[in-house]
Amino acid sequence: MKSKEKIVTLYLLVSGGVGLIYMGLLYILDSVAGYSPAVSVTGAYVTAMSFYFIINKLVIFGRFKSGRSGREFLQFALVVTVNYFVTRFIVQGIHALTGEVYSGSVLAGVITISLTYLVFDRIVFKTRD
Repeated sequence: MKSKEKIVTLYLLVSGGVGLIYMGLLYILDSVAGYSPAVSVTGAYVTAMSFYFIINKLVIFGRFKSGRSGREFLQFALVVTVNYFVTRFIVQGIHALTGEVYSGSVLAGVITISLTYLVFDRIVFKTRD
């Protein structure tokens, strides 16, 4: 079993990596392809969060064969959906002020990563000790 410190460190590293994937996709969709901020944020978010679920389940919380994958996915989807709306709200607010989507995405990421770890650790991928 991994120590709590290792899990938190790994979670933060993976979250940073997923954040980079999200920001890269956001850049491609927003600046290169020219999609609207809503489409760019949504496309980048859905793609990055799909990858995030797999990494959290298999690597961080070590749940290769739990028999609860369907339930975990539904709980994860609920958390990600709430985070999506928080992210969209923050990005739209910052976009209205500055005309860009990147600083709002970074701010939203910091807020949601912190809250999400607690939910993942205590509810979604909770192990029965």
